[in-house]
Amino acid sequence: MKGIYFYSGIIGFAGGVWLKSLWEISQSEILLCLIASLGLALVWRRRSPGPAAPYVLALSVFLLGTALGIVRLEYEKDREIIPAFESKLEERVVIEGVVVREPDQRQFSTHLYLETDYGMLLATTDRYNRVLYGDRVIVEGKLRRPQTFETDLGRTFDYPGYLQARGVGYMIRFARVAVVGEGEGNQIIAGLLTFKTRFMESVELVIPEPQAGLGEGVLLGVKQALGED
Repeated sequence: MKGIYFYSGIIGFAGGVWLKSLWEISQSEILLCLIASLGLALVWRRRSPGPAAPYVLALSVFLLGTALGIVRLEYEKDREIIPAFESKLEERVVIEGVVVREPDQRQFSTHLYLETDYGMLLATTDRYNRVLYGDRVIVEGKLRRPQTFETDLGRTFDYPGYLQARGVGYMIRFARVAVVGEGEGNQIIAGLLTFKTRFMESVELVIPEPQAGLGEGVLLGVKQALGED
């Protein structure tokens, strides 16, 4: 049964990071999670001979791990300040970097994660810009910090935390992008992405929509292939 405590803590910690990356979580909510963990630990202490006791302790460890995961990401978010970017906030800048993740195509835009000389940066641009993984690009636009916003369900979405979990603390929206080089990414990843693109093209040749989009979404996690319906 000892393994269940270890995995409960690990899953709780990862869950805490995930929750913090999606929503703004207050200190009172973190404290409530810690109190619940302590309360369950006391229940386990009093009823340790009972058959349900190991599961009570596992839940206590899970909640403790969740609280620690939230605090860990909050600490990382506060620590990740890049002076070169911070001094240029709300100014129009020109920055050069390499696309280090597969471009994330959305309905109206493409998200580019860039590794620059100063740190990671997110640039959003027109979805029809032809930019590939490993391309060296120059982006121009207003440098900003990501902001939280309210979702359709009325919940505050912690967009800074969401990006911080991906190592990004700054962004340029509606950036002008110019490709000045290519092939600077990891060659293994580039090969896998090329295979993925060719596989998608083959699927689209032999299977009609919307079945093709559904297949790409299920098999490859290609969100832009799935329409709203």
